[in-house]
Amino acid sequence: MRAHSNPRADAAWTIIDVLPAYPVFTVPVAVAATKRTKPAVTNAVVELEKAGILRRLSESLRNRAWEAEGLPDLIAGLDAGAEYTSSSVIASPLLMVVVAVIVIVEIIIT
Repeated sequence: MRAHSNPRADAAWTIIDVLPAYPVFTVPVAVAATKRTKPAVTNAVVELEKAGILRRLSESLRNRAWEAEGLPDLIAGLDAGAEYTSSSVIASPLLMVVVAVIVIVEIIIT
């Protein structure tokens, strides 16, 4: 799917790649984690928010933070040993990619 994505969407995919490590983040944190420019990260965050992947945690213009919709609960559940099925996770294609990455990492670790 990523191979066929718009090159402008690359920053969004890069943010999705780092969501398991940063389920709650700010733009400066995402810039540092993805090594993308601030404008690219800001545009990607706006697109991911519009798509329902990210949820804004604060409304102030400064120090805004976002979280991956449902990801913190998913990580906590996996850490607690809960099993997840496709019906127990938010039906978002991009979040499903993140879930797949988390599951693969869990398998490799155990």
